[in-house]
Amino acid sequence: MISDVGEKLSVLIRRDFVNVNGPDAASYLQGQLSQEVLGLGVGSSTWSLLLNPNGKVVALVRLARIGPDAFVLESDEGTSDAVTERLKRFMLRTKVEIDGASQVVLAVRGDVTTRDFTGAAHVIAVGWPLDAGVDVVNPTQEQRATAHGGVAEYDALRISNGVPAHGNELTDKTIPDETGWVSRSVCFTKGCYTGQELVARIDSRGHVNKYLRLITGGGDVPELGADLLLPDHNASAISSSAPIDDGFVALAYVQRKVTVPATAELVDGRSVHVQAIPEPPVDAGL
Repeated sequence: MISDVGEKLSVLIRRDFVNVNGPDAASYLQGQLSQEVLGLGVGSSTWSLLLNPNGKVVALVRLARIGPDAFVLESDEGTSDAVTERLKRFMLRTKVEIDGASQVVLAVRGDVTTRDFTGAAHVIAVGWPLDAGVDVVNPTQEQRATAHGGVAEYDALRISNGVPAHGNELTDKTIPDETGWVSRSVCFTKGCYTGQELVARIDSRGHVNKYLRLITGGGDVPELGADLLLPDHNASAISSSAPIDDGFVALAYVQRKVTVPATAELVDGRSVHVQAIPEPPVDAGL
């Protein structure tokens, strides 16, 4: 596993951002996002889910309040159109402006206490479970020059932290509880929001049939979609994978009846370890 000491990653990537501004921005988002919005302080950020009316995931977002009536929703590249369309769907006589775009981000994970990010558009705290850090939005040229590592290293760290990615672990068929991120992205004491019924029903009296799990092993990195053979003839498929040191880390949805930690096999016969994704510390965003 990648250690959690010092600054371990500073890489340039692209992320999507949706700006929500206006006198009704806070109250409108309160009814659209799974997380508490009204209590989020200016300069703070927190995880939230944006759901369809049927409770399925549109996007996992990092919600940042950048002003009393100004918010930014950060999500994976390629999601801004879906997030924007979904947010505008229920706008009616609401004083809110919504627009989205892809931007360059300097993703820094680990200790950032000695870094100066003056001049960037925004600095959004990102609470990954094992490797907290910041996303520096539209960094200066000097800040860009500090980048080290690449997309592969970023993906390895993302996977090691159990962070689901759009198109891999997150699709329009994904149920929030399957991801393992409900505890860190849903407020169960707020008022109603779009898609709440499914989340509340599962929390109160149900369960899902599969959960996102962390897979680790040695040797070559398995391809996306590679079969994962689990105990008692259960099967799954690799949804994300990346190299680390002398092996790899991966993510896969595993049936609930498979107790973790467990041992599984790849289709080529290699033995791998299956465990729960990391639990995060208390999010300081609220």
